[in-house]
Amino acid sequence: MKISANKDPGGGFTIAFGDLTVTLDADEVRQLQAKLREATGAAPPADLLRRLVRRIKAANDPGIQALLGVAAEDDILILLKLGERDIGLRTKLYRNMSTRARALYQEDLAFKFKQGVPRDTLAGALTRLDGHIADLARDGALAFASDDPAGDPSDRPGPSSA
Repeated sequence: MKISANKDPGGGFTIAFGDLTVTLDADEVRQLQAKLREATGAAPPADLLRRLVRRIKAANDPGIQALLGVAAEDDILILLKLGERDIGLRTKLYRNMSTRARALYQEDLAFKFKQGVPRDTLAGALTRLDGHIADLARDGALAFASDDPAGDPSDRPGPSSA
């Protein structure tokens, strides 16, 4: 079954499930997202952010470099924006970037998301990053410090849907 979602000019959303089309307003979409998170056991954005930060800090440098290679630039930018005050997170990410990439991210941070990161954008970025980390760990491209709880297999999400 083909599933598609589009934002309408009027602020609503049209979601098609095969031949069935449903139109939802922004509040209904948020309710649907919450219900899907609840049904799938997905972590809310704040919990997911804490887990991601913990796992990134515990990840090996080659794994972080692999993550930077597969993740969307905006997703990494959102992570940096959310972790602006977290020196450990910023240091971990920046030391695994080229000088040019680091300069571009720092420049983008000054201009993008000045009004904050929209919640739906935030949830999507965190979910994609979580999926990339799980995929890289499963493939052996990313490893965690053995003495850090972020490396605990029970903390790892299931297969990525990204």
